[in-house]
Amino acid sequence: MRKRMLILFLAGSLLYVNTALCATVEQVWNWQREITTDQTSRFSRIEISLEIYAKSQLNLGDLRIMDDQGTSVPYILDTPQEITQDVQNETSFKLTRTFRKKNDTTFDFEGTAPAGTDLALNHLTVDLGYEGDFFKYVEVYGSYDGTHWESIGTDTLYRVEESLHDGFSLNTVQKYTFYRIVILESIEGITLKGLSGSLINNSAKLTTRDLILSPGQYARTENGTTTEISLKGFRNLPVRTLSIDAVGLFHRPCRVVSSDEDEMSGYLGSGYLYQSTLKGTEPLKNSLAVRVSQPYDTLLLSIENADNPPLKIQSITLEYAADTLIFEPAKGKTYRLVYGNPTAPTPQYDLEQFKSDILQQTIDTATLLTEVEVKKPAEVTKVNLKAIFSVVIFAVAVLLAWLAIRGMKKA
Repeated sequence: MRKRMLILFLAGSLLYVNTALCATVEQVWNWQREITTDQTSRFSRIEISLEIYAKSQLNLGDLRIMDDQGTSVPYILDTPQEITQDVQNETSFKLTRTFRKKNDTTFDFEGTAPAGTDLALNHLTVDLGYEGDFFKYVEVYGSYDGTHWESIGTDTLYRVEESLHDGFSLNTVQKYTFYRIVILESIEGITLKGLSGSLINNSAKLTTRDLILSPGQYARTENGTTTEISLKGFRNLPVRTLSIDAVGLFHRPCRVVSSDEDEMSGYLGSGYLYQSTLKGTEPLKNSLAVRVSQPYDTLLLSIENADNPPLKIQSITLEYAADTLIFEPAKGKTYRLVYGNPTAPTPQYDLEQFKSDILQQTIDTATLLTEVEVKKPAEVTKVNLKAIFSVVIFAVAVLLAWLAIRGMKKA
């Protein structure tokens, strides 16, 4: 009876300590902010601020969005880019023939190229003659003479609720005069009234922000012929370029390194910073490219002056690309962002597989409220639970050994 009670006691102790350890893991996020969104669209976007960068991992792997039930909500991490589209060679095609083979429906279209040119296209859009919801696979073919057809590829054509997919990317530029669209398993009798084509060139430009620092926001010292500038308070900010606004003409070699809390440094970039404001010429100013690849607390800028006097710097500009989190809020629920956990693993969400499609949707802008420090229970922070856990494990091992010896003696 005593042995049984002792075993139950030790098992209960193990369960208690294990539960306490789990509670400790849940409490290591040090900061949180409430999220507000009007939820007019399906998805919402949160922009990462300087304060969040400063208190999170370099790759932002410790960020979590929590709902009012304490459940982690999936998100995708995105760096916004401005997409510009140049549309050329817009062409309309005439429907020349329609026929069915088993359950597949084929539509043939013919275009007319301007004299002396080709129909250079990389995108097709169909004009649907069907109003209901559907989802179909299609095959796309091209021809120069309307007789010999070459396969271009397969795609999908659908209308589901409010989502419509009626365009086909040709991947590379094609110069066919004739196109054939085959709708597979078209038992609904889906029809195409027309076809149009275009040459679309997409270009992306990274959306960046400028952080302009006045002399009071950085420390400056003169060390012989070198000006050394220390930029603190911007920990882990994903800086891309650094530039200075100073008086007069200059062309100075510069170097940027990082320094962390353990005084370990890392090379971030070097080159020249220069400025020209000569009368009758266009103002000329250069930015120094910076590539942040490791956690840092301080940026250190060194400017070599040679025989020139130190620059009269009026401001320093840090250009950075702000990351954003995109998630799907549910109506009636409240959310918060938690961060500040140096040991948290980077989460893996299914949502990441649909990133390119989600970025094509209308996305609301959510707002983060005031930062709040997460209060930890006093008993969790003061007690060394790992040590207790080790002691209990040792006690269980001793108990099992004692029981084994007693069993051997009785035998």
